[in-house]
Parts: sequence; C-alpha cells; structure tokens
Amino acid sequence: MDDQERYLQFMENETALANQERISFSNIEQVQGLMEMMNNKNLPTEIESYINKNISILFNYAPHLTIQVFIALFAASNQQYMIIDKLSALLMKPDLPAKAYGVINSYISILKDKETATPSTSFASDDKIKEAIDDISPQKMSRIVFSLQVRLQTGEKMDHFVDLLNPFMAAPSKDPIYKLSLLQQLAALAKKFPATQPFHILINDINYDVILDNSFDDQTDPFLRAVNYYSKSLNLTTNLDNLMSSFSAMYRILHYNEKYVLNTEADVKSFCCCLVEAYNENVKTFAPQSVFYLPFPDSYKDQKGYKEASKFLNVVFRPRYL
Repeated sequence: MDDQERYLQFMENETALANQERISFSNIEQVQGLMEMMNNKNLPTEIESYINKNISILFNYAPHLTIQVFIALFAASNQQYMIIDKLSALLMKPDLPAKAYGVINSYISILKDKETATPSTSFASDDKIKEAIDDISPQKMSRIVFSLQVRLQTGEKMDHFVDLLNPFMAAPSKDPIYKLSLLQQLAALAKKFPATQPFHILINDINYDVILDNSFDDQTDPFLRAVNYYSKSLNLTTNLDNLMSSFSAMYRILHYNEKYVLNTEADVKSFCCCLVEAYNENVKTFAPQSVFYLPFPDSYKDQKGYKEASKFLNVVFRPRYL
C-alpha cells in the first residue's frame, strides 16, 4: 500500500469517527458551539481561539471531530504548511486530555508521510474514482474529493470530471443526497478549477444543469445570508439550525448559476417555516420535547419559498439530519 492510499484510508476512518462524535456529543455545549461557529463561517482565527479555550472538553469528548475542524481551518485559508506545527503546538497544551495525544500524533505522522511521499496519481485514476462512486458512502466521499483535487492540481481540467461524473449525477437510482454533497465539494474546488461544461443532475425527476464556473460565492449570497439571519432570529435549537443550514445550502447549489433565488422576505421566511413545520411533524411522535413552536400565516403556503422547500423536503430532509 503506497503512502497516498494509506493517507486516504486513514482519513476515511477519521471522517467516520468524527461523524460519530458529531452525533453522540451534539448535546455537549462546547461541541455545539464549535459546530455553530463552523456553520456560521466564523473567521479561522476565531475558531482556533475557541478550540484552544475549550481544548480540555473538546478533545475529551470529540478529539477526531475537533482535529478535522482544526485542519480544515488552515486548508480553507491556504495555510496547509502550518498544520503539522499547529498540531505539535497542541501537544504542548497543559490542559490537553491524555487520550488526545495518540490521536494528534497519528495525524502528525500520516501528514508527514504524505509530505514526503513520492508523487503519484495512480490512486486517483478515472477507474479508481468510478469505483468509489459506484460504492459511494460518507467515507468514500473524502476519497473521491481528494482524488479529484490531486488530479486537478496536476493539470487535469474540471470539464474532464464533468464528463466522468455525469452518468452518476443523472442516474435515477443514485441517492440525491450524495449527488448534492458531491456537487457542494466540487463547487469548492471550482473556486480554483472552474468548469465550462454543465453537470446534468437528476433530483426528484427534475433535471438541473449546473456549470461550476466560479460565479457563485456562498459567503455573500443574499439567499443564504437571509436564511441564516432569519434562522438566528428564531433562536432555533442546534439540531434544527444545522438542518436549516444544510437544507438551504443544498437547495442553493442546484441553482448555482442563478444570480438570485427566493429573494423576497416572504419567500425566505416561508422557505424556513416549511422546513420547521416538516421537522415538527417528524419529531412529534418520538421526541415531542423537540418540537419547535413557530406560528406563521397561512398565506405563506402560497409563497414560492414554501412550495420550493416542500418540493425539496423529501430529498434533503432525512432522519439522519435530526
């Protein structure tokens, strides 16, 4: 097994552990706070400061999740070269729980091996990518995205992967959640490696053509900002707030090339209210204490935002998001 393959397997396992911690310890205040800062897209310096301030609890309950967030901060700001030094600095913290030392050292070791590995793209061949797509899972997603990133960095064009992935994107039998999740990851890569050809994506018997041409900025998008502002004003529970963020982001990515979507106050509010209503219907039978009371006018049901959310619910609204 070469170093890249070992790195991929390590990260797949770590992603699974991080996801489990996210679910198991979502009731821990500091873990909730970390996820909220990520969802709110706080500055990397703010999140790093939060991790250092709450290092004892975060690394006691969710070490794998915390390290993945920690690494993502520097990757997002193109400061990957700092990651090993930053992880080494964590080991010097006096309040770092003993159980975290092994986890951090494992990351340092695998990242050092990756840095010194002989360049190779055999693990990221078209056949390897298609093999992972055919057996796609949350763990395989990280392998696919890493493979695409390596190929793009070595000169391959995004349009090549449009052709490679379109059979998956257009297949009626493939889970739309994975299509949307992959599209979101590709949109992030498209900020450096834009496409000129469209992905043909079949969702709920509707075909969407999406050209990832770097014309969309999720940081400044009026719709996503309005949804975030309204959901924060409601003081939603953490689970419901996370659901709102995921739901709106996946809806928006399908309309990547549109300048505006649901750009009236009534449309944004009715979009959010439809989701809360569906959430309440889902949880009231097994967790009535989680119902979030949100009255809204009947006229909202006639708004485009409510209708769009209702149409999209059975795609994104799954029990695993609750």
